[in-house]
Amino acid sequence: MKQKASLIVGVVALVAIIWSLIKPTPQPPPHGKLPETCSVLKSNTAGTSLKNYQVDFYMENSASMDGYVNGNTEFKDVLGKMIVSSHHACKGTDFYFVNSQVYKANESAIDFIQMLNPANIKVGNVGSTDVNQIFRNILKGTRKNVISVLFSDCIYSVTDVNSQLDNAKNATTDAFLTALAKDPSLATIILQFVSSFDGYYYDRNDKPFVCKSQRPFYVVITGNRNALKSLYTDFKVDYLPGLRNKCFLTSESWTLDGNNSCTIISDYTNARRIKTCKNYLDIEKISLDRSGNTLQFAVGVDFAGIFVDDAYILDKDNYQTEPGSYKVTGVCKASLSATGDFPSQPSRPYAITLSVPDGSFAPKITLSLKKGIPAWVRKANVKDDSGFVPSPTQSFAIQKMVEGISAAYSEDYADYFKMKLNILKYDK
Repeated sequence: MKQKASLIVGVVALVAIIWSLIKPTPQPPPHGKLPETCSVLKSNTAGTSLKNYQVDFYMENSASMDGYVNGNTEFKDVLGKMIVSSHHACKGTDFYFVNSQVYKANESAIDFIQMLNPANIKVGNVGSTDVNQIFRNILKGTRKNVISVLFSDCIYSVTDVNSQLDNAKNATTDAFLTALAKDPSLATIILQFVSSFDGYYYDRNDKPFVCKSQRPFYVVITGNRNALKSLYTDFKVDYLPGLRNKCFLTSESWTLDGNNSCTIISDYTNARRIKTCKNYLDIEKISLDRSGNTLQFAVGVDFAGIFVDDAYILDKDNYQTEPGSYKVTGVCKASLSATGDFPSQPSRPYAITLSVPDGSFAPKITLSLKKGIPAWVRKANVKDDSGFVPSPTQSFAIQKMVEGISAAYSEDYADYFKMKLNILKYDK
């Protein structure tokens, strides 16, 4: 009888072991489109040929711009290099001077570059300009298969910083919203350069100051977002002289899933054990060392399909987590070992490190990259330039202008991306 009972116990134990081996592993729900995003991001890194695009260059030619074209300056070098790139890479290239109106320059690419000096650019009303009127004029011409490139100091023409700046910012938003209503595929790149300058700086009261030093200028590029990605690469923008900062703005917002993101198991973690589900993103089980007080692990994201600048990606303050107990503690380009944790070879991989105190663990995490103003814009901003020339890297009210453009691109969606991560089992 005892032998029979032992046999039954043995059989039951064997069945339990076999069942534990063959029972299906619980899987999280599929990752569908999240609220407040336009769709799930599809992996598509194919570029757009610029041979289908016309590029229109606009140079603001108010008196405040004379110093940028006086002598051999980085301003002229950047403009010349971009014109040459456009001449060889794009379907067509045209040149315009812009102030209160737009004036076409009928010169060839080389002739336009060579004519740039204070005497030759005095076309139209150069006494004063309205940046928002410039934007409105340019955006009217930014049609399908047309990319607009504006060279300007991007200084608002206002005299009262308390009452007029917000009105100017709202007018900028209106100009870009009007353009986006006609073509939602539009995007904008704002580039900040520093150039030698020999001329007059005009403060908000139009008082001139002799200035012979470095001054910032801005290149605002607007067109189809996929075409802008190709332009940025083909024009070798990162290697242009005097480039200091960048800002990429787009109206789209993506849901990420296991096709373009993952949980990194080979690096950036203090977990004793971490195992992902079959979708590479959700975590089947994660264990914290018994002596640990805070769990740390990283999410990998392939940013190849997301229109955002690298510096913005690397700023951990641009991310938001839900629940708030999870914190983004660092962002970096993913290590070689971490790229092996992606479902397929990523072309623009970053690691976003998360941490959570042991007692604040939650099984569902939402991570998003918020659309906002890059940190460099706030550093470059001068709230009031009355009576002086700002430093060589600062501009009057540039933050208001960037905020105005950004508000248009954030009107429908507040994030560059949003993703959800499920943790099925956590222990210590």
